[in-house]
Amino acid sequence: CLSAGFLILASAYLRSSNMLLSSQKGIPALVLTLSLAALLVGHLFGKNIRYFIESLGVSMAGIFMIPWLGSYFILLRDIAPYGREYFLLMIGGVWIVDTAAYIVGSKYGKKKLAKTISPNKTALGFIAGVIAGVAFTFIWHLVAKLEFINTLDLVVMGLIIGISSQIGDLIESMVKRAGLVKDSGLMFPGHGGAYDRIDSLLTAAPCLYYYIVIFIR
Repeated sequence: CLSAGFLILASAYLRSSNMLLSSQKGIPALVLTLSLAALLVGHLFGKNIRYFIESLGVSMAGIFMIPWLGSYFILLRDIAPYGREYFLLMIGGVWIVDTAAYIVGSKYGKKKLAKTISPNKTALGFIAGVIAGVAFTFIWHLVAKLEFINTLDLVVMGLIIGISSQIGDLIESMVKRAGLVKDSGLMFPGHGGAYDRIDSLLTAAPCLYYYIVIFIR
């Protein structure tokens, strides 16, 4: 699973590099297919086939949820000519969304958003996060001086960041609940593991990337 994840990230970097010809841009999908094939073959020689489906599902989830989605950090950054600006928009936007949702939700929120998954998250906090995402997108547009982006695109990008990042946070909470753990790791004392730090980014990156590539670029 770790080696497959590394290969996916490496292939994303190569795909965004000028070293590759256009006919080679299917490499990430090829790596994913080969990873699945390797997992299937590997399970043929496992000692206990009773938990084959469960084990395969966990392995594929590990590949998809971090390396595959994380590869969009690289792809987003390398969108010409504003890849760096788009990447920083995502980073800053996700942070603003998370902060606004927490402050407003904890102080004023009453209606729970997903009680069984994350009891502390509220509907009002979610709405505040979305609004903050849109507001930050407009502010960043003025700071970074992004050309050829109209008002509608700014609103949509802000909505994408505001909604997708909070969905990513909920997904991570669901994973931890399923695993009966409070944090995904101990890498950052008091803040959990690496997954706790990037969960919102993992869902925001691909959503923002595809909108830009399809509708703006």
